[in-house]
Amino acid sequence: MQAINCSRTGDRMFTEDSPPEALAGTLGYAAVKRAAEALVGEYARVRVRARCPLSALTSLQAGLPVITLCPAEVYGANDTAMVTAGNLKAFLCDPLVVLPRSGGTSICALQDVAAACVAALTRGRPGQRYILGGPNVSVEQLARATLRLGGARLERKPILRLPSSLLLGAVRLLAALRLPVPVEPGVLAFAVLYWFVDSSRAQAELGYTQRSVEDTLRPAVEWLRREGHFRA
Repeated sequence: MQAINCSRTGDRMFTEDSPPEALAGTLGYAAVKRAAEALVGEYARVRVRARCPLSALTSLQAGLPVITLCPAEVYGANDTAMVTAGNLKAFLCDPLVVLPRSGGTSICALQDVAAACVAALTRGRPGQRYILGGPNVSVEQLARATLRLGGARLERKPILRLPSSLLLGAVRLLAALRLPVPVEPGVLAFAVLYWFVDSSRAQAELGYTQRSVEDTLRPAVEWLRREGHFRA
């Protein structure tokens, strides 16, 4: 998703063919994702010279048969590194949920992304890119859905929404002073933007499926509960 695009407002939807814009390129992680995809694309276009079986010679002469998959924000159980489950854990465990007033993302289920990876091996078109997204939700919608899944007590937890620039500035100041921060400044810089995407191509060509917000988040929330990260 970071290799696709983002915007400052939630009224735009990006596809695989959306022209690259400068905004995402200002974020280090997104810039590296774009550069990596561009590098792979170069290998797909160049004529490759290598010793190989005759059966593979045709594809190599035409370039590597690259199929690019662009997952959105993936949620699932057993996220021991807390890559995305860490977001949900913060919603569930923090006494007060503090959110920026802007920002949103597309979320998807681990199982659906895995199935699309397998389908791409037989159904994907070389040279094509496929967005593996799901419901496009605001940061607030993501938090409220997580709290609902956490149980009735957590659903009543207060949410404080602050101006995005104020929250980002405060977090950066705390980080500069080497004081504890509720979220890393680099992560917050992503969170205040909108990463809304359309997965129609993957649905049509790979049979990719999308789940509701709750069904996407439920395995991760239930795993956090089983592991003792929070109590309902």
